[in-house]
Amino acid sequence: DGRIGERMAKPVVAERISVKKDRISILVRVSEGFPRYVSSALAQAASQAFPGLVDHACVNDVGPRFGDVLVGTSVPHLLEHLIIHGQVMDAATPADIALVGTTEWLDEKKGLARIEVNYTDDLVALSALKMALAFLNERMAD
Repeated sequence: DGRIGERMAKPVVAERISVKKDRISILVRVSEGFPRYVSSALAQAASQAFPGLVDHACVNDVGPRFGDVLVGTSVPHLLEHLIIHGQVMDAATPADIALVGTTEWLDEKKGLARIEVNYTDDLVALSALKMALAFLNERMAD
């Protein structure tokens, strides 16, 4: 109804972030009214904005690369890979480090998932999370 000052819900929200010794654990929610799964348009935007994203190794039922499941994967799974990508692109991350993550739905109906991603520098990981959330929220709000 156009009320001034009313905030629209962000499509993807990190509700809780735990920085552990070797990884960050993120409780993430895909807000009500937003798709839980990656559309072809979002997949295309992500692969254009982040060259190399589709070539990430990814354990899945389709193939060895993240690009094999990008269209139709969960939005939290895309967030996981964007966080990894952001860390890989940061100069502070050693080139020979294996960055890995996991994503699991805790309550798909409520859009609630847990993502865990390892890191070599917690501040780089948190910065990558911030960048990834900004990208998803901008693209999914369109």
